[in-house]
Amino acid sequence: MGKRIDSLRVPFIKPPPHDHRPHGWARWARFIGRIPIPAMLVAIAVLVVLGIPVLNLELGQQNNGQMPQSTTVRQSYDLLREGFGPGVNGPLLIAVDSGSDHFHNDQKKLNQLQSQQQQQEQQAVQQATAQLEAQGVPPSEAQSEAEQQVKSQPPTKKEKQADQQEQFLKTTASDPRLVNLQNKIGKTSGVKDVSPAIVDKSGVAASFSVVPTTAPSADATTDLVNNLRDKVIPAADKGTTLTTYVGGQTASYIDLASRISDRLVRVIVVVIALSLILLLIAFRSIVVPLISAVMNLLSVAASYGVLTFVFQEGHGASLIGVDGGATPIVSYVPLMMFAILFGLSMDYQVFLMSRMREHFEQSGNNHEAVVDGLAVSARVITSAALIMVAVYTSFILNGQPVVKEFGLGLAAAIAIDASIVRCVLVPSVMVLLGKRNWWLPRFMRRLPRIGIEGEEYFKARDAAAAPAGGSNPGA
Repeated sequence: MGKRIDSLRVPFIKPPPHDHRPHGWARWARFIGRIPIPAMLVAIAVLVVLGIPVLNLELGQQNNGQMPQSTTVRQSYDLLREGFGPGVNGPLLIAVDSGSDHFHNDQKKLNQLQSQQQQQEQQAVQQATAQLEAQGVPPSEAQSEAEQQVKSQPPTKKEKQADQQEQFLKTTASDPRLVNLQNKIGKTSGVKDVSPAIVDKSGVAASFSVVPTTAPSADATTDLVNNLRDKVIPAADKGTTLTTYVGGQTASYIDLASRISDRLVRVIVVVIALSLILLLIAFRSIVVPLISAVMNLLSVAASYGVLTFVFQEGHGASLIGVDGGATPIVSYVPLMMFAILFGLSMDYQVFLMSRMREHFEQSGNNHEAVVDGLAVSARVITSAALIMVAVYTSFILNGQPVVKEFGLGLAAAIAIDASIVRCVLVPSVMVLLGKRNWWLPRFMRRLPRIGIEGEEYFKARDAAAAPAGGSNPGA
């Protein structure tokens, strides 16, 4: 029998010198290797231009006003806006906690109103009695007849208003603290209407709605919510036991955007720190992880810039089916985009660096390793990127603006990362840095060795099998 084959692993075969590679990516790799500085400057300039709009990025919310006009949701939104104003599509919900002093009716005003009504009724009876006595009706009969006449007369407009006010003052919704709060909110700039308050049976909680003068996604609505929370409501609640909250769908979107904005930088830092540690162990280099982190951030920034330019600023938004031009960028889109894009960018980077590291270990020549690594891996990276770009571009066909944002942002980011960053900027920077790419301080050389593609396992296995292989004549 012949010699047993115990491994299907294909050993590394050094490719022929790159000067003799006929395919296009080899010529591109040689071209980048010859002009690393101009290539780097051009790539950085393109990324900076694409990323400039990100400086104006504002996280917001969307509403049915950004839906296609053919949908019933958009049509109902437009009808409500035309009939009742834009703010009716996103009212604010005000919730009030009474604290230790439960809500109660305004007994003082109720007593005053009832006293005024009694006086007015007495005056009307006296006038009717005087008229009857003048007509010859005996005084004893005139007063009783006058009372009946006054009661039988239909109420005037003022009397109807007084009756309504009396009914209101008998309820706990007439609590002076609650009425003062509603009046202060109603007089605030940007408020169109305040609904009557509803108090629970126990008098502990109350709620009412506030209709802004602007649309739910407008910046003025965000300013109104912040103004109510920071100034108007604290001033109205001062000196009372009330605790007031501003809620509702519009306010919740504003809170979500604020929370994500506060956490976005922290998420980015954590993800980058973890990736630096993993790449440091995998490639046993300090420079490679730093290059990877910076390049990934440039890709993400450029994609955010494209997203801001198209959606927030409205340039070309109508071409992808966004009615009305500019539309806010939903708060959670950049956060989820960063997670997806960083993972894909890291995948392309690891693939590219693995080939470069492999060639460097064989040849010891950094320039040759970078050129050969790019020539071998660029075709696979760009092919994989084209598939992802095609998939995410199809999202633009969806009618939902949020889905369009994901589709355009991810497609643009992958196209930018695979073409400009991985095929131009990364190799040009690595050519300029030379052997410093693979530098590792002496005190870090005890880091564990982890093979990205299992090479450490195969080396250990081949070393262990070498002595036995020499004494085995075959089976």
